[in-house]
Amino acid sequence: MKYFILSVAVLFFAHYSQAQSTYHQALGARFIGGTTISYKNYISDNNLEFQGSFWKHGFRFAGLYEFNYAIEGVDGLNFILGPGAHLGFWNKEYKDKKDAGTEFGIDGIIGLDYKIPSVPINLSVDWQPSIVLAGGSDFTPNMGGIGIRYTF
Repeated sequence: MKYFILSVAVLFFAHYSQAQSTYHQALGARFIGGTTISYKNYISDNNLEFQGSFWKHGFRFAGLYEFNYAIEGVDGLNFILGPGAHLGFWNKEYKDKKDAGTEFGIDGIIGLDYKIPSVPINLSVDWQPSIVLAGGSDFTPNMGGIGIRYTF
């Protein structure tokens, strides 16, 4: 089912042009399920995003490579899709463990990214599921959020 949904999304957005960003870097925050500091840096038409997330049970660092596809008819609106990885640390109150722990895993991201024309603000909404490969064996479907960033 996951492959079917991904295939439909790729085919649906395949006719859109590769995005040309109107900014090179962005720094801000993402919210939902904790607070995340987000930094985006464009390399060609795509971007790297680095995240530092803080929540009540620990913190997590993630890096993502995001493919950007412009959505025709709305200047500054892009469909984003890409792979990534994370390294997380949690305290003893999480995952029914008595000790603190560390995890490493792979991430994916899918969402929308909007650069407000003539204002140095970027807004995004995305879903960022992850699979823990070391330090556990969890699938975390509830990552993602709503972001606001200053662009420069």
